[in-house]
Amino acid sequence: INRRAEKREEIYEAVRKARHYLRDKIFASDVYRSEGRISVCAHSHLDIVYLWPIKETLRKNCRTITNMLSLMREYPFYRFSYSQPFLYEKLKEIYPDVFEEVKQRVRDGRWEVIGAMYLEPDGNLLGPESLVRQLLFGKRFIRQEFDIDAQTCWLPDVFGVMYTLPQILKKAGVKYFSTAKLNIWNDTNVFPYDTFRWRGPDGSEVIAHFPPTHFAQAYEADNLRRHWRDFREKHITGENLFIYGYGDGGGGPTREMVEGSQRSRNFPGLPETKIEFAEEFFRRQAEMADKLPVWDDELYLEAHRGTYTTKASLKRSNRKVELLYRDAEIISSMAWLCGAPRAQEILNEGWKHILLNQFHDTLPGTHKPACVSDIERDYQAAFAIGEDVRNKAMTFIMEHLDVESDAACDLLLFNTLSWERSGLVDVAHNPQVSSIQFDGTELHPIQHYNGRTWVNVPALPSMGWSVATFSEVVLD
Repeated sequence: INRRAEKREEIYEAVRKARHYLRDKIFASDVYRSEGRISVCAHSHLDIVYLWPIKETLRKNCRTITNMLSLMREYPFYRFSYSQPFLYEKLKEIYPDVFEEVKQRVRDGRWEVIGAMYLEPDGNLLGPESLVRQLLFGKRFIRQEFDIDAQTCWLPDVFGVMYTLPQILKKAGVKYFSTAKLNIWNDTNVFPYDTFRWRGPDGSEVIAHFPPTHFAQAYEADNLRRHWRDFREKHITGENLFIYGYGDGGGGPTREMVEGSQRSRNFPGLPETKIEFAEEFFRRQAEMADKLPVWDDELYLEAHRGTYTTKASLKRSNRKVELLYRDAEIISSMAWLCGAPRAQEILNEGWKHILLNQFHDTLPGTHKPACVSDIERDYQAAFAIGEDVRNKAMTFIMEHLDVESDAACDLLLFNTLSWERSGLVDVAHNPQVSSIQFDGTELHPIQHYNGRTWVNVPALPSMGWSVATFSEVVLD
């Protein structure tokens, strides 16, 4: 190229010739081609809370999505994957027109709704029922709104995952799993695999893939090079998944990244790249499952260890509200069998507050202090709903007991465990009584201590209740 050419058209013509030469002699030549294939997936990870409160997340959510829709209008080949049904749900509520455009792009086959859970929760601190509800609420929303059966558990940013998750995923119809930190952040032991079968303690397996580079990265040749260099199952699968686009605070890919994804298909020194969705990649890995190595253990991240002790009040609230909703659902089901109206829709609204606060930067405590007031407000709402449903259900049962046999009922004692139990129960102080009778049987002594009346309950039936009557009879 002669930059000193007097006519601009001469320069343009030289550039065109150089471009054709590069395309024909280098980009289209097998001489410079590397073996293998990299599936490239445009994505944007958005933390529900982190360095910002949730009100800012909702704005980030809309900005990210409208940017991606704009890129789709500009680049017909562009495809994008976005996770977390909670974010779609809020988009539908606050920006319904944008949500409808996303639905159209899903129908067009250009937008992937990835991730089967309601949001991306912590992988270790949740109770098993919470994990089930994350999947239930997430898969239900995706099926209702997009007519899609979500089959990928997408947790790129979590701090390790419990050993039992494959069993829960398998029972929920989820076949694939992905996270990203173990093989790039472990501080001592190198996690041995990138693509493998993850097996739980009961033998359940899911296909797992851990991309060897970060999930929120630019689309650059050097990142692609490192991504393929560090991939350890080249000899088995011959392909891996490259996730790109600004993340944590959303944003997603830029125009430069999108154009790079198109131009890198035959980039010299790199494997072939292919623009596609994550689940397309996973389906091919499942076809060679019998060749993949097996990891039969938990996914322990050797980093972020303080997340299991910091902000202990949040962890206490999570466990207490999980136990409350277990009791509320059991007792309200008992009340429904006695004729009470169903309470599940009300409880589902409470569950959404619980699931929201299980996000992987919320429950572990890795967020700014400005986020705490919103988190506490959600817990208060969840507790209020759960306690209201539980108390109304107990009242309904008490009001509909056999009037003749239970007319003298002073206490109604519930056991929500699946086995018979006994133990001490303290009730409001009643100094006039000295003994108690359960279900019309013999009298039992009681004690008054520290401003409360204590009762030793001999046996409560599993998943049931007993009625008790106080007596002034003094036992020897």
